Amino acid sequence: ISGTSQTSKLTTNNTPVTATQTITIYNPSASITPSTKDVIATENHEISCVLTDIPSQISGVLWAPATDITNEYTLEDGTISGTSQTSKLTISAAKLVALKSTSATQTFTCKITVGTSNTEVTATQTITIYNPSASITPLLQRT
Repeated sequence: ISGTSQTSKLTTNNTPVTATQTITIYNPSASITPSTKDVIATENHEISCVLTDIPSQISGVLWAPATDITNEYTLEDGTISGTSQTSKLTISAAKLVALKSTSATQTFTCKITVGTSNTEVTATQTITIYNPSASITPLLQRT
């Protein structure tokens, strides 16, 4: 909601005194599309988190359980455009292989905190990791 006005009136010695303050109310949200995705471990995987209805640039967008580690995860805050910002997490192919050895299904969450009460705004994507392989089985020879 933009341009909401609050007006206070006070009368002093029969002279009205008026003060007006215009405020803009924001209701931030986060979204990741799609919320579930199958990924192949031979390619890096990128997740985009769209932050909307934010008043200014957000720095330090958190991605759980990822942290910025060379050759594993790359985190980008993105740049605000209007009242939206897109943060990105890139998971390397090598990290996908390592994650799959623990569990084929992994969930990643982007998170910002807003307001004086530090309200959490989050979005998630759950990925299922596939690591295709091929093998050749030798034929038995007849004797």
